[in-house]
This record gives sequence, C-alpha cells and structure tokens, in this order.
Amino acid sequence: LTTMGAMAFALAKPALVAVVAYVFAGGYAAVAFFACMVIHGVWQRKRSNGKGGRAVAQERRREVVPQAPGSGAEVLHGIRVIDLSTVVAGPSCAAQLGVLGAEVFKVEPPKGDMWRKMLLEFERGRPFSSLFEAANFNKSSVVIDLKSEQGLAQCHKLLAGADVIVTNMRSNALEALGMTPEQLHKDYPALVVAHLTAFGHTGPECELPGYDIGAFWGCSGISAAVHDQWEYSTYPIAFGDTVTGSLMLAGIVAALHKRLRSGRGSIVRASLLHSGMFCNAAQLVDQEFGPPHDLEPSSFEAYELRKAAMGGPLCAPYLTKDGKYLCLLGSAVKDSRERLERAGIGLVGGDQDAASLKAFFGDRTLAQMQELLTSVGVPFCESRSIKAIHEESPFEYHKAGCFAKVPGNEKIPHIANVPFDVFCSKNHRVISRAPLLGAHTDDIWENGWSEVHPEAALPTSAPPGASLGSLATRPLDGVTVVELSAVGLEAAACCQQLLALGARVVKVSPRPFDPWQRRNPALYEQFNKGKTIVKVDMQDDEAVKRTVYELLQTADAFVTNVLASRLRALKLDKYSVQEEFPTLVFSYSTALGQGNAELETHAERGPFWDMTGLSQLCGGALPSKPSMLPPHLGSVCTSMNLLAATCCGLFHRKRVAEGCAVTTSLLRAGLWQNAQLLSLFGYDPLKYPKHKRGERWSRFPVPTTNCHRTKDGMWLQLLGVEFKVHIPRLLKALGIRSTVYSGLVWRVLTRVVPDRRKVSLVEKLSPVMELFSSSVQDAIGRLTYAEVQALFEQHDIWYCCILLPEQVARYRQAHAVGCVQQRESGPGLVVPPPLSVKSHDG
Repeated sequence: LTTMGAMAFALAKPALVAVVAYVFAGGYAAVAFFACMVIHGVWQRKRSNGKGGRAVAQERRREVVPQAPGSGAEVLHGIRVIDLSTVVAGPSCAAQLGVLGAEVFKVEPPKGDMWRKMLLEFERGRPFSSLFEAANFNKSSVVIDLKSEQGLAQCHKLLAGADVIVTNMRSNALEALGMTPEQLHKDYPALVVAHLTAFGHTGPECELPGYDIGAFWGCSGISAAVHDQWEYSTYPIAFGDTVTGSLMLAGIVAALHKRLRSGRGSIVRASLLHSGMFCNAAQLVDQEFGPPHDLEPSSFEAYELRKAAMGGPLCAPYLTKDGKYLCLLGSAVKDSRERLERAGIGLVGGDQDAASLKAFFGDRTLAQMQELLTSVGVPFCESRSIKAIHEESPFEYHKAGCFAKVPGNEKIPHIANVPFDVFCSKNHRVISRAPLLGAHTDDIWENGWSEVHPEAALPTSAPPGASLGSLATRPLDGVTVVELSAVGLEAAACCQQLLALGARVVKVSPRPFDPWQRRNPALYEQFNKGKTIVKVDMQDDEAVKRTVYELLQTADAFVTNVLASRLRALKLDKYSVQEEFPTLVFSYSTALGQGNAELETHAERGPFWDMTGLSQLCGGALPSKPSMLPPHLGSVCTSMNLLAATCCGLFHRKRVAEGCAVTTSLLRAGLWQNAQLLSLFGYDPLKYPKHKRGERWSRFPVPTTNCHRTKDGMWLQLLGVEFKVHIPRLLKALGIRSTVYSGLVWRVLTRVVPDRRKVSLVEKLSPVMELFSSSVQDAIGRLTYAEVQALFEQHDIWYCCILLPEQVARYRQAHAVGCVQQRESGPGLVVPPPLSVKSHDG
C-alpha cells in the first residue's frame, strides 16, 4: 500500500517526489521512495528528450580565427587551456581565461562534473544547473575516462599541445594518475600547471576533502567574523571559490609572462585556506603568534561581544518607512557627524547614535532619505537583495559592466560578468554558454586544438645561452610597479602580491608618515612590507604629480585606487597617464566601475556588500537587518581581481610592447563573488529565500553542509556537498537513520503534500529540512568535540571546524602550509601572499 501510494503521488508531483526520493532513499521508506524515483526518472527523461545534461548530438566548436597578438586581439588569444577541475574555483578560473581569449577544453569524466547536477532537483527544464552555468561559459566539453589507459592517453594527447592545465584534483589522485604537477612539468617543460587545493599541498591536512565553505570560510575565521552563531552555513555559494579562482588566474598569467622570456612553464599553487586567511588578514594580524596546537573549544559568545564593537553607526544599514534598507557610508567622510546633524538627526555619541538613526530612518521613505542625505553630502547606497538586483536595477549593473548576457539561453537573462576589464581588446566577453556534457568530444578528437597564428605561439624552449639560474627566476622579476593608494586596501594588497611574484614596488606615501602606520601598524606591515617608500606632501598637487611622473619614467605599471576626481585634479587619470606613457599598464580600482556615477567614498561596505546582495545573504534576508561586516574583507577580495587584471596587462605589454588600461571595481568584484546565487535566482525568482534570520539554519536546503554545535561548544561545518552520498552516511554514523526516515515519511504526507502554495520547491520542502537538521543537531549536541571527531573519522564524514581568529593563528595546517609568519617589528603575525609560482627546477 505504501508503494502504491507513493507511486500515485509520484505521477502527480514528480519533481517533489524526485527530491525526496533521490535525497532520502533508504531505511524503512526505501521501497516506496525507490518506486517514486524510477517513475520520476522515466517521466523526466521523456520531458528532456533523454538529454540529462549529456549532448544527444555532437556539436562543432565555435571557429577561432588565428590572429597575431595585439591590434585588437584578445589578451590571451592563442593560449590553449585544459580545464581538469570541478565545482567552482578551478572552473571559474578557466572561464575567465576563456573570456580573455584562450581556447578552453573542459575535460570531464563520463558522469560529468558533479556541479552540473548541484540543486538541479529544484530547477525544472534545465539540462544542468544554473550554478554550473555561471562558472563554465566560453568552454568546449570533452569526455575522457581517466581511469582507463585509453583515457589517460587521450589526456596526454591534449597536454602535448596545451599551454596551461587547471586542476583541483587532490594530490593523491593526481599521483595515482601519474599527473602530479612535478611530473607534468617534467613531461611538458613549457606547460603551466595550475593546482588549486582546499588546504594546501603540504601539511597534516593537505589531503582532506574541502570546499570554500570550510577551507575559505570556516578555517580562515571569515565565517565567525561575518556570521552570528547558527548562521555559519548561510553564505554566498562559492564566494571563496571565485576569489581564489581569480587569484589562480593571476598566477597563470604571471607564469605565462615568465614563459615569454624563458620558454619554460611553471607550477602555480593556491589554496582556499591561504586565500581566505589573506583576505581576512585585518582580523588576524593582531593575534598572538605562537606554536600550533590542537583545536579546542573556545568562547564564541565572548567573540560575538567583541565583534559587535567593530561596527560603527555611521557605516551601517537602516530600515526606511517603506521597508527598504539604506546603508550609510559616513565613516569615509571626516565631518559626516556634523553633516548628519545638519540634516536634523540628533547624535549624542555612543550606543544612542544607532537608536537615533534607526528612529529617524524609520519615519521616512527611501526617497526622502536619499534626497536628504544627498543635500548634506553624506554618501549612502541602497542595500539590495538579489531579487531587487534582477528585477529593479539590471540596467544600472549592465552599464557598469557587471552583467553579461548568456548567448542561446533566454531563460537566464544575464549572469555575473568577469570582474575586470582589459582594454587592449573589445572582444573580452561571454560568447558561449556552458556546454552540454561531451558536446564537442568528436570535434576535438577529429580536429584537435585550433590553429594558432605563428606570432601568437609562445616559446617552448629557453633562449640560446640561458643559464639554469636565469630560468629559475620569479615570474615578474624585472618589472617595476608604482603604487598610489587611497584608504581602501585594493591597490596596496594587489601590489603586495605583485611584490611576492618578483616585481619591484615603489609606493608613493604621505609625508611625514602614512596614517596606517599609526592607526594600525600591524595592518600597515601586512600590506607594505618590502616595498620601496617614496615620501611626498599629499597636499601639494604639483609635487605629487611630479613625483609620480618621475617614477613612471622607468615603470611598467601604475596601480591606484584613488578617487577619479582626485586623479583628474592631479593629472594622473587614465587618459593623462596613457598619453604621457603609452607603453604603461594603467591599473585602476574604483567603487562602482566605469560608466556609473562615481561613489565619492572609499567605504567598501556599500559597493561590495550592500549593492550586490552579499550583506543580506550573510546577515539575513529581509526584513531582518543585514549584518555588521569585518573591515577590509571586501577590499582585499577585490585586490585579487585587480591583481589578475594587472598581470594580464603586464603579459600584453611583454608580448606586444603595448600599454593598456585595466580596471576593476568593488561592485563588480562583489557581484562576481555572488555569481552562483545570482545565476540560480535569475533563472527562477521563486527560489529567492524568504526565511528570516534564525530560520535559515533549520531550513537549510543542503542539510549535509549545515553547521552544528557540540556539547562542549565547538562549531562544526559539515562538507557533504554531494548530499545524496553523504546523508545515509551521516545518519548511520549518528545512529538516527530509523528515526529520521520514518519522520520524513510522516512530514511529507502531512505537511509537504497538502501544501498548495505557489512557492519554490525549496520552501515546500522546508519541513523535511527542519527535521533533518534538528535531528542531526540533537545527536551532535549530546557529544563532545573529541567524541564527534572519533565518530566522523570512523565513518568518513567530511567536516571542518569554525575557527575564531585566535584559533586560526594556532591552526596546525595554517602553520604547516606557511599561511602565518611572525611579525618582525612587533607583536602579532603576518599572512604572506597566498600565490606560489615556481618552476620545478627553481
């Protein structure tokens, strides 16, 4: 009877049944759920004509016309890339390479990249998920079974003609295939091997499975800094993946820059852990440096109190009378308090200021507050949800270059564009949507790589007479960069990483001292150690211009994030500098990007967090209040994009002896970091989360990636992204299979089936998710951290810990992989730049 009832329901509600069946099949409900799954599978195949994400008919790749570099060709035209990566970090890096003109072959196993199916159960009528779409444009797909000898031979055939390979396979898997970075570099000396890991390539935890929610967020201290307790899992999907993907892109292009002069490839390494810690350096530099030790439970409540003191009422969001959030950005304006008082807001100082502002905003509409703040010159922006971005403001974002149209996909009007521009070509754009699985396999085996113009081909051997020492140099040795920084850290953090790649960085700094030296000496050292400092009176415009122009005479690049109006006054804007120095790379970070009215503030809060939907995802969907956010995190994330753009400009300059301008913005960076959810909710606005803050933990749609607290107060982040695999394993480990499976049947029949609301499938299934999350928490909450460790190790449960800053500073893996070093000139620590680019013989 149960089976018959389930089958009948499957015919009526196939999508709903498929989710329950596919996810929770097992235990007492196995027979019924399996029957549902079979019925739904037949029905779904009929609807999709058997595609299922796999190409029914083979396709031809788009034609690539061979061009000489320069003269309008894409910056990476002629570069051949193998994308042997999955999920988001590696694929997003390869997608950016494709936009920049490289030919990218995505190599997939017969079942495809697991991200093709991520949350696909909640998306009707798609061959693969919109999450996959957002990280795999401008690629061709070829299926290769690397577990077979034939597949390995096919892969090596592609490697023989490639310039770059991007992979995030774990080191032990690469070793089993005979494809470690060192072995590939030995077999193909001109190849750039880019290896991205979760926790680094050395150390006791280097082989642990990991995703950005764990390695980038949980273990770097970002989760604890951004979220309150019980909210650690509700984060912008793949935020850390896209940051680290841009970092990896910078390393690849820097390695190609080196290949131009040496003919040799390099091994590029980056990890989600190190990338996250570098982005979170402002929270870590004041921590005590000491020997690593095992993780122990710590007081999250005490940290919450310290974190609350970080925010200021003049740089925070407030709810208006008509239910909109408006974010003040007054902390970047010296006399903002006086300006607000002129607007009629009584500010007396301390905690009362926030209450006064809340009451004042609450009595006025959004339009009234915008008019009032504009009249007194206090900067602000609207705190937007993803839904508002798609429905209310798409033109504004298109104008700023933030969105790209997806060719051939009318159901997704736009996706997040790559987060920077390289102005040596007008052809850097999304020109093809993500491919069906194996769509180009026959074409690739028949025709191989596209033809490359002889002048675009990179050298494959060292120049005559080159010594081994000259080949082992750093990728940007011989490059000189002039830095002119404003308050934000985009330019300073970018140049610190250029310095680590071998460039000489000359920083033009205020006389007699940089304000950061007194305000936060540890943070100043973090992003300025090793630079050559040139002092100048910043109030003397002529002296500043003269000093910078003298330095640019022998420079290769100029990197700045100074406001555009100030640059124009100094005659240091893009047009003035390029006219004077036509072979220079002009690298520039703004708040809102080209084509938008300039936001005259250095505050990252508005452009990076509030205008991109990030703050409401981190702090809670409306009507809850967007959270307070750690300072400088957005600026340093944006510096990764500025770094990638600058390396592209330097590569172009080296290749064709032309200068060019490259730009990024806080707004574009924030939208790129939120690209996955922008794509997901752009396809189906009904999926936009309506849960209030505090509800989202219990209704989390991927329960095996939720966070849980142990009996002794340690927060654990589950990492079972492939939840269909990890749910049975987790329930068995905790001994709650029977309870959960029987409870799921009851909830589906009594709460899910009767629900007739026109809402998303995610919301309809919230009773099921509530049961799962609460049952797992009850079980984990009865155990100590040590007991959970032993149990999870025995059953191969993937997880990591949510770490506070003081725990990150003593984290064994962070020390083993070189993520922390002792500060030289005082107490505290330094997080070195997270990118490694080395030749095997150097």
